[in-house]
Amino acid sequence: MPLLFPKRERFMNTYWEEDEDRLTLEEVFGKFLRPPIEFRPIPFWSLNDLLEEKEIQEQLAEMRKGGFGGGFLHARIGLRTPYLSEEWMSSLDIAIDTCAHLGLKAWLYDEDRWPSGFAGGIVPEMDESYQQKLLILTPTQEESKYRELLVEQVNLFRIDTQDYKPVDEKAGATHIALIIKAPKIPWFNNNPYVDLMNPKVTDAFIASTYQPYFERYKDAIRLGVVPGIFTDEPNVAPRDFRGRSLPWTPMLPHIFKKRYGYRIEDRLPELFYDVGEYRRTRIHYWSLIGELFSINYSKRLFDWCEKHGLLYTGHYLCEEEMWKSIPRNGDVMAHYEYMHIPGYDHLGRHLLPSIGYRQVSSVAHQMNRKRVLCEIFGTSGWDTKLEDYKWMVDWNLVNGINFFNPHLVLYSLRGCRKRDYPPSLFKHQPWWKYHRVLADYIAGVSYILTLGKYLANVGVLHPMSTGWMKYAVMDHLKVVELDKAFQEFAERLMKAQVHFDFLSEGMLKKYGKIEKSHLKLGKMKYSTVIIPPFIENVLPSTLKILRKFAKSGGRLIIVGSTPRYVEGEESEISIENAEIIPITQLEKVLKDLSPIEINGTGCDDVYTHLREFNGVKLCFITNLSKEAEARMQITLKGWKAVSLWDINRRSRYKVTYKRSDEDVVLNLVLEPLASTLLVEESVEYYPPLPEIKPVSEVSDWKVEILDYNALPLDFCRWSTDGKSWSEPTYVLSIQEDLEKENYEGPIYLRYEFRSDIDGTAMVAYEDSGSPDVYVNGEKVKEVPFKWIDPVYKVCEFKLKKGKNTVEIKAHFKPPKKPKTLLFVKDGMEIETIYILGDFTVDFEDKKPYISGPKKTPIPGDITSQGYPFYAGLIRYTSTFRVEEGGTYLLKVDRYNGVAMGVMVNGVYAGVAAWPPRVIDISTHIKKGVNTLTLELATSLRNLYGPHHTAGIGPSVGPTSFLELSSRRVPPKKVRWVDEYLLVPVGFEGKVVLLKEIH
Repeated sequence: MPLLFPKRERFMNTYWEEDEDRLTLEEVFGKFLRPPIEFRPIPFWSLNDLLEEKEIQEQLAEMRKGGFGGGFLHARIGLRTPYLSEEWMSSLDIAIDTCAHLGLKAWLYDEDRWPSGFAGGIVPEMDESYQQKLLILTPTQEESKYRELLVEQVNLFRIDTQDYKPVDEKAGATHIALIIKAPKIPWFNNNPYVDLMNPKVTDAFIASTYQPYFERYKDAIRLGVVPGIFTDEPNVAPRDFRGRSLPWTPMLPHIFKKRYGYRIEDRLPELFYDVGEYRRTRIHYWSLIGELFSINYSKRLFDWCEKHGLLYTGHYLCEEEMWKSIPRNGDVMAHYEYMHIPGYDHLGRHLLPSIGYRQVSSVAHQMNRKRVLCEIFGTSGWDTKLEDYKWMVDWNLVNGINFFNPHLVLYSLRGCRKRDYPPSLFKHQPWWKYHRVLADYIAGVSYILTLGKYLANVGVLHPMSTGWMKYAVMDHLKVVELDKAFQEFAERLMKAQVHFDFLSEGMLKKYGKIEKSHLKLGKMKYSTVIIPPFIENVLPSTLKILRKFAKSGGRLIIVGSTPRYVEGEESEISIENAEIIPITQLEKVLKDLSPIEINGTGCDDVYTHLREFNGVKLCFITNLSKEAEARMQITLKGWKAVSLWDINRRSRYKVTYKRSDEDVVLNLVLEPLASTLLVEESVEYYPPLPEIKPVSEVSDWKVEILDYNALPLDFCRWSTDGKSWSEPTYVLSIQEDLEKENYEGPIYLRYEFRSDIDGTAMVAYEDSGSPDVYVNGEKVKEVPFKWIDPVYKVCEFKLKKGKNTVEIKAHFKPPKKPKTLLFVKDGMEIETIYILGDFTVDFEDKKPYISGPKKTPIPGDITSQGYPFYAGLIRYTSTFRVEEGGTYLLKVDRYNGVAMGVMVNGVYAGVAAWPPRVIDISTHIKKGVNTLTLELATSLRNLYGPHHTAGIGPSVGPTSFLELSSRRVPPKKVRWVDEYLLVPVGFEGKVVLLKEIH
């Protein structure tokens, strides 16, 4: 198939570029309604099984249908097509060619799983010097623990609580410093990780991964079908000795001595304990670690991509909190300069502190990077709702993110793949048909918030060098406290609607200038700079430019007191013309600095993002509270007029406002989780924002279950000879034990369940290990019924009253090569099986059983009405009357499910996806009686779990599904329970008919 994209004549490192000076607001609104493909979410497409041409083509077509703009071609756990083989490359050929025909973007991903750099094991196997090294400072009596990994002895020390000194003889030493190599582990396919501070490693990584991709896809790159490549969580942290070791590279001692004039080998205890001149030594050490990593890895890849026409994007490991980020990255903000599209990672179903997002968006603003990426939704769990997704997206948007990388779309649900940090946003989900409304929202708002320039008049000095100074390997608590103070300070600024960027001291040294009483950092100019109260250290270069800034007439605000240290040395710091304010006066100062003032009730979780485009100001405003309605009086400072662009109804309205001095004042109400756009324009032909009044409430619902019910069987007896049987055992524990023993041979699995009825049912099982399936002693045959994913085979059988038995006879072979995560083509994974049919399910002694025939539930939670594990659609039908013409809306109350489709008189009207959950039904109604149908789309959560792990919080990963107890030490507050943990599913039935009053 020929590639269809037009020739890209020149490399554009912004991913989207247009002549904004010529754009009118009318054209902007048109593109908001129909955003370019570049603004659509681009998910991780998890290539995690045996890749087949037809499936690749069909999945990409389905992704396009669901509103995605393409995908990152991501090798992931479970891949059975050998990574970087010709077979792998041929599969990517098909994917990229299909993307070209569909108008999608095929983004490359640079690793087998993550973290990037080891090329699936190729790089560490090239040369032992490429393998990661680390520094250990250990008591001399424990030296033998590291004998097998020892590279060299660095020094001997005598350390007490107050001080230390190097010693020559082991007899006088309490501690020994060793360089060891990282151990071989399965995650890196029986290899160590690699030394990303070594430029030769990056060159080897390029040669093994980047260069072959470029040679094969240079035409697709030139044509814009393949825009760029994603690097994922590269880092320098020792993976298996965290908390006891430090990053190391053989070149470090020489460079350190040359730069700082002393031997780091003689000061090593200062990196572990608060002894000697530890403040200065730590600043020097971590600054150099960050530099070596960013220059020898990030810049090297960035330069290569720049030369070869690829956009370099991705994110680093543990970016948000300094106590995690420092040992993994040195200085994470230093990397963002070397990314065409800097990125961040939002994990879990919650709102992370703003620090991580703003670190990356600040550098993007300063370095004129138009797009800022966030990998988002990973670990949120199967039951994440559309309103949860939007809630997280809106938080990202106000913090400067405008390129969304959903985690993830699973190619296959086979075996462990379904537990790969769910959810999967794809066709196997009951709610997938409604995904496009989320994709359209993301695309439209991302387009708007890419236009023009972020209006930040305030720069906030970042405390990284203070973090370096406080970070001790043996004690992180001081940096944890610093992180907390930093997060609270940033939150205060955001709640005060101050628009700000962080100022990296490294970036200030390289690019900071003074221009007409403004601090200029790259493309950004700040009239005010704030030094927060927790900053105890500044670098000499920082102090120099801040003094110039204050002298030029710029406003320098020091909150609390001036820092005590310069490059780790105590110093009397004075800055002429600086304002030193107590923390108690901060709110008053922030009010003066804010370009937007918000007063009213329920406003605690209202946040804004402000931009200027062609002289017109744009304000995105969102209420992130899940409970409180925000009733606001908003003052837009310096605005001349205002209109409202309703994101949900995709309409523009005139709003009533007052002019006060140079400001605009308006009243606005935002429901919980609602958002809107304010635009500095006055257009007479826009309709006025209507008043909406309730007409009637819709009631008397008929409820229908539209799909088969399910009974999961996640315990079974097992045997290797068909004679000696185990007690009922959790299926994933059986898999774990057999893999641990590297067993290969016959496997017999016996699943038992009770039924209180006779009838017909089906069993769904995964096609793994060439199984023969018997139900109640009779061999069953597959029927042509598709369920959730192609991995499932479905057989029909006679259900009998009493005990029923499903037996599977198969050949077990470990799914992975020994000591690796390399999956073989004929391995077996033992999984839960599912009984499907028109029946109900209840519990006795914590065990589920089939309790009766299918029945009609009433409005409310269906999990207590015979459908605890149901995954599918639920239909609610009622009627309402309309007596006169006009514009009518339906407002749907909260529901327990992912999405709610709305149909009026049999015609699709929209999706009640998130607040205000209002659908315009005017074109679908008739005078008199109208039929209303609501379709509640559930999730896979109650079907797939995790069912037995309590207390896991907002993040779900593979271990959330594993048996805990004696098998592994559970995380804090997490425990295994015998009962089945479920989430509510259903709708109480509250719907209100509304009418617009003009």
